[in-house]
Amino acid sequence: MNRNRRSNHFNITKELKPQINQHYLYITTGYAYEEQVILALTETFIRHTAKTKFKVSVVKRKGVYCGYAYVWIENKQVFGKLTGIDIDGNKKVKMIPDPTWSKPSRPLEEAIEKFEEEDDYDPQSWADCVDHETMLDELKESYHPRMMEVAINPAYKLPKYEYRKEQEEHINFAYIDEDDRPEHGAFVVGIAHVPREKIKIQQHVIFCNRVPTWITMTQLKNLFSPYASDSHALHKKKVNKKYTTDTYPFIAINSLTKNGNFMGRCQDRGRGRGRGRGRGRGRGRSRNDLNKRYNVVYVTFDNSTIDGRMALLVCRKMVVVDPSNLNRVVTLVFNHPKRTST
Repeated sequence: MNRNRRSNHFNITKELKPQINQHYLYITTGYAYEEQVILALTETFIRHTAKTKFKVSVVKRKGVYCGYAYVWIENKQVFGKLTGIDIDGNKKVKMIPDPTWSKPSRPLEEAIEKFEEEDDYDPQSWADCVDHETMLDELKESYHPRMMEVAINPAYKLPKYEYRKEQEEHINFAYIDEDDRPEHGAFVVGIAHVPREKIKIQQHVIFCNRVPTWITMTQLKNLFSPYASDSHALHKKKVNKKYTTDTYPFIAINSLTKNGNFMGRCQDRGRGRGRGRGRGRGRGRSRNDLNKRYNVVYVTFDNSTIDGRMALLVCRKMVVVDPSNLNRVVTLVFNHPKRTST
C-alpha cells in the first residue's frame, strides 16, 4: 500500500506556519446574517462553558452577502477547539474545496471589462483606488478553485441555523429540485490566512478619516489593543520630532478643519471630494456635514508582524459609543493608507 498517496482530502499534523494567526477564523456562512453567526458562536461557548471575547465580520460587497465571515477569537485554547490547532501550534486538519466557490459563468476578460465599467470610483481618491484594486484582485482570484483547512473532529462544532423567510426565498431560487434544498443553514469553520502583501499600501497601519472629535485616544487604544500580538511591551516612537515609548498599537489623531480635504472613505456619505465621480455617487456632503469637525486616526501595529493585515479583516467597521451619552453611536470605517514615497 502506498502511504504517500495524496488526494484533495488528507490529514496533516505539523507545526503551524508562521503566516497563520491563532486568533482569526474563516467561516463559510452561506445565507447567514451576522447576528446568526454571533448566536451560533455564543451558543457554542455557553454549551462548553468557554470564556472568550470574539468579533464577527460578515463580508458584504455592495450590500450583498458574500457567504463567508472573518472572526477574531481572543482565547487561543478556544480557537484550537474550533480549528484543531493546539496551543503549541500543531494542527490536525483536512483540506476541502471551499463550499462557497463556484466557477463563474462569464469569461475572466469579460468580467474584468464589466467590472471596470460599473465600478464608479474617484481616481483622485487613493482610498477609492485601494478598494478598487482590492476588489479587482478578488475578482481575479474568484476564477481559481479555493481550498480551505478545516479541523478533523473539532471539539467545538457550531450549530445549524434556521432559515428566515427571505433566506428561504434565496434557497428556493438556488435549488430547482426541492429534494436538494437544505432544511437548515450550516457553518464550515476554517483558518483565516494572511491577506496577500501589497507594496503600494501600508498594511501595518489602518486609518479612518472621519472620526468625531468626542472619540479619545484612550477609547481607540482600548478598542484596538486586543488585535496586537504584544500590547504590553514598550516600543520607541517619534511624536512631534521627539522620541517617546508606547505600547502597540500606536494611536495618532490628526485634526481636520471643517473645510479640510477628506482623503478616503466615510460611513454615511461615500468617498471622494463630494463632487463628480466617487463611491458617494455624486451626493457630496451636506451643509450640516461640512460644518462638523472630524479627526483622522491612524492605528499603527508592529511592522514586523502581520497584525495590521489581520486586524483589518474584522476591524474594517468599528462601532464606538460615547460613554457620556449612550445614545451617541458612530460606525467608523477603516482601511490601509497608501505607502508614502521617501
